[in-house]
Amino acid sequence: SELGYACYYCGWGFSVFDRTMAAEWFKKSSELGNYYSMAFYGLCFKRGFGVTKDVNLSDYWGKKVLSSNDAVAIGCCY
Repeated sequence: SELGYACYYCGWGFSVFDRTMAAEWFKKSSELGNYYSMAFYGLCFKRGFGVTKDVNLSDYWGKKVLSSNDAVAIGCCY
């Protein structure tokens, strides 16, 4: 999740943002159960960053995060 966030979502170390690549890394990490990535993957859907904007998928990933006990990931949802 850190690779997706730092390198692609924020553009650290790159001359341009690549939100499509960020969404791909968030997806991979989310599917492995990383709640922090789930929060940012849901945010990608909410804002249409690197994926087609989809409120239903944003809600789906957000609800998974909110059902966790991961305070940092939950904080990313807000």
